[in-house]
Amino acid sequence: ARLNKKLEDVCTEESWQKTEKDWDDLAALFKLNGEGHEDLIMGDRLSYVDLQIVSVLVWARNCLGEDSDEWKRICRWSGGKWKKYVDSFSEYDVADD
Repeated sequence: ARLNKKLEDVCTEESWQKTEKDWDDLAALFKLNGEGHEDLIMGDRLSYVDLQIVSVLVWARNCLGEDSDEWKRICRWSGGKWKKYVDSFSEYDVADD
């Protein structure tokens, strides 16, 4: 509403493609750790940045819906890296009572 546009006019195919490229660029940073050490941004050490990245992805999954075409599309980005990444944090998905 603030943009005076429909959501479909803001989230175009072009914007999806640019966003996918940006996530591919981020995935490339993980590869700088070397083969076998690509699970976390700093290799084998969990960092605040990892929590920020997974938070964005979990937010997207929750907003879009786990069964949505948009979430499934994100899960395919970077060879499926982001789906695996979110899944690796699944033990933290639910807060203890």
